[in-house]
Amino acid sequence: MDRDKILAEEPDAVIVATGSLPRMDGIQNSNPGEPMSGYDLPNILSSISLLTEGRNWQCSSAVILDDTGHYEAIGVAEYLVGEGVDVTFVTPFTAFGHKVEDALQVEPALERMAKTDGKLKILTRHRIKSISENTVEIAPTYEAPTIEVAGELTVLVTPNMPMRSLYDELHDCIDMVTIVGDANSPRNLQKAIYEGHIAARNI
Repeated sequence: MDRDKILAEEPDAVIVATGSLPRMDGIQNSNPGEPMSGYDLPNILSSISLLTEGRNWQCSSAVILDDTGHYEAIGVAEYLVGEGVDVTFVTPFTAFGHKVEDALQVEPALERMAKTDGKLKILTRHRIKSISENTVEIAPTYEAPTIEVAGELTVLVTPNMPMRSLYDELHDCIDMVTIVGDANSPRNLQKAIYEGHIAARNI
């Protein structure tokens, strides 16, 4: 649906739930004023691209940036390690998957990956400084020397950006237009369900 098709229906109310897309601009939460260089190279993928578009990669080494601390980056790591890839897992947080510790998703994943002969290396309190064709320069989030690791592929797991253009096109044309879920602000599924429920009840 686009603006013209929606207006042609002459709706009394519209709920916009268009979701969000991966943010691939090189910005990291730990150092937002210092975007990584090389983020636009062809060997950079989002987690969605990696997991939904088939085998659109071929590599023996990969770097994963986990800037969310959730299950998404854990899934990417387990997938690549399971394919025999040497993975360097980089996160600014103090622990691997710290936001899903309470859901008991971390230790089982680590146990499975521990059987892969040291394919996973975890760097907490770190960020990506620059990316090249075969290597990635990694820096601590604090002042310290950088290190270089092998990385034929880099997967960025970052907060998404909202897809709200349809809402912006409609909000002056229809009396009741509500934006919900990730289109409003990327967060978790529970919040999206809640917002959709409230929007529907308010019609």
